[in-house]
Amino acid sequence: RWALGALVIAGITALAFWLGTVLGPAAEDAPAGMSILTMPLPEGQWQARRQRKPVAISPDGSLIAYVATDETFEQHLFVRRLDSMAATRTPGSEGALAPFFSPASDRIGFFAGGSLKRAPVDGGASSFVASAPRPFGGSWGTGDLIWYSPQLESGIWQVQANGENPTRLTE
Repeated sequence: RWALGALVIAGITALAFWLGTVLGPAAEDAPAGMSILTMPLPEGQWQARRQRKPVAISPDGSLIAYVATDETFEQHLFVRRLDSMAATRTPGSEGALAPFFSPASDRIGFFAGGSLKRAPVDGGASSFVASAPRPFGGSWGTGDLIWYSPQLESGIWQVQANGENPTRLTE
């Protein structure tokens, strides 16, 4: 009897968990201050595969950056304002990986072609910041400093956003 009772309780618990996960809360049930966003990619774009961090949300919450494959069959960085349906492809972002925003949400950092790059969010051309042959990620901090890992075994580096003074911080 105990085993049968435990099995029934476990089944009911699993069913309740599954229903809660599949159905989830409705958008109107979201806590105050929380937004729920579904963003289908525009026609002619596909989700980038094998990405550690293919999406970034700007600190001010007005922009989203994502890596997608487009009609060229190459990964590019796209930036979209959340009050618009149009996304802008960042020039010079072929092979883009792991986007991240500046604290002011006016620029975006990313990796492409063995380099750490930066670009204005309004669609301007990207600029070389530092070498990053096999990047592992980055973050843009205050004082216009970027912390990044140019490759997994290289430790953490710091560089000014204009590319000056790359310095190794950790082993």
